Amino acid sequence: MSNERIQWIKYKDKEILYCDYRDLDENGIAGLIKEIEQVVITGNKKVLLKINDIRGLFVMASILPLLQKTSENQKSYIKKNAYVGSTGMKKLVDALNNMSKLGAKSFNTVEEAMEWVVK
Repeated sequence: MSNERIQWIKYKDKEILYCDYRDLDENGIAGLIKEIEQVVITGNKKVLLKINDIRGLFVMASILPLLQKTSENQKSYIKKNAYVGSTGMKKLVDALNNMSKLGAKSFNTVEEAMEWVVK
């Protein structure tokens, strides 16, 4: 992976895909979504743990169809999916969660999200 916003982190002997969306604009979000989808779908992991760091993120409605599509595409690859910093975006995360049936949860910190995804 060449993008520093997409990293594998090890926590309690588990690998977690950490996706850093912090402070991106609409074009940056769209590009990162596509890169992450490639990592998830073409990776060698059957089921993975994923954390999306969305602190400081503002998502426009125009990006919702892409978010829904990529969530559907990744659904069978992701065991647990968490969001960090979604306090201002809780309704969006909840709506996306309902549409995609991913079962994602929102957390205030990366540490809380890591604890949840490894259980």
